[in-house]
Amino acid sequence: MMKRVFAVLLFVLFISKGAFAQGVMYAGVWPNDVLIMDETTGAIKDKIHLRHGAAFSLTRSQDRKKFYAVTGLMQTIEVVDIETKQVVDEVTFSEGNRKTTFTRSLAIHPDGVTLFAPIRTTIKEIDRYNIEKPQLAKINIKDKKIEKTLELPREYGQAGLMRVSPDGKFLYVFSRDLLIIDVAEFKLVDKMLLDRPIFPGLGLFRFGTSFESFDQPNTLTFAYNSTDPMTNRNMMGIAKFNLVDRSLDFYETGPSVGGSFTVSPDGKRAYIVRNQVGQDEFYVFDLEGKRLVKRQEYGGRPRTAIKVSSDGKKVYLHQAGNTIDYFNAETLQFEKRVELPGDFTTDLFVFPR
Repeated sequence: MMKRVFAVLLFVLFISKGAFAQGVMYAGVWPNDVLIMDETTGAIKDKIHLRHGAAFSLTRSQDRKKFYAVTGLMQTIEVVDIETKQVVDEVTFSEGNRKTTFTRSLAIHPDGVTLFAPIRTTIKEIDRYNIEKPQLAKINIKDKKIEKTLELPREYGQAGLMRVSPDGKFLYVFSRDLLIIDVAEFKLVDKMLLDRPIFPGLGLFRFGTSFESFDQPNTLTFAYNSTDPMTNRNMMGIAKFNLVDRSLDFYETGPSVGGSFTVSPDGKRAYIVRNQVGQDEFYVFDLEGKRLVKRQEYGGRPRTAIKVSSDGKKVYLHQAGNTIDYFNAETLQFEKRVELPGDFTTDLFVFPR
């Protein structure tokens, strides 16, 4: 009898533990820290102090062992070891009257040594500032040097979201078109044209945001916008890009709503949080069925981003300000709010334990 009672208690304890997300959350906050938080409670367990002020962006390595933080008025890259919770390296290319800034997020090569960054250099002269053309740089973080630079065609402006192929041979730059760059030669070798219809009648195809924490293996999932050429309406859809064979699968979901986009850890659900004046809504998509399954208003705020918990049972709203709002992923009902000691300066990262 006692054995049976003990077994039941163990089962109840196991179920109760499994009812909560067991991950860890990371976020850069003002003035100069990366917070490490318990996902279930939102409690701050530790913090990583950055050397050169607030992080303008955080980019994780592919093995999830390091963060690369752009700090120092966007002039420094600090390398953060996640296990030891220490800044272990840094690099800057600013010196004297010559200032080089890292203008957007980075892309990290699988080797953990090579990274790619859009850069812009400004030279302060006696009577003027000389601003050099924006470049895409291939950086060796270990040797602290720019190995090669590439000036993208003028029509593409600055580089957008970037990812490296799993084999490390190609860099994908999502801009007006999808640009494919050979990493070894560091030159543009191919591109997927997105500034014209992919097939007749579709309209222009523009990538939106991609989720970060739960990228499926070898795949990027995006929200995209296109313009219906017959009605001139802005339409929205979801696309999956395969980083190995470069295939693109996409489908339209309805009128464009904009907002932050994220995907559940199992890759079966996607969420968009729309936060416009008087139009604060959740959109939930079934990625397997390729359809919108739920749309629900909520008490929102401007400049909101969304993330999914490590177990897929919660969604977190964050970004502007110093709070994280917890919502039930199924009912989309508000549960609680966690306040942080400083405003967000980067995205929120959710890692399973």
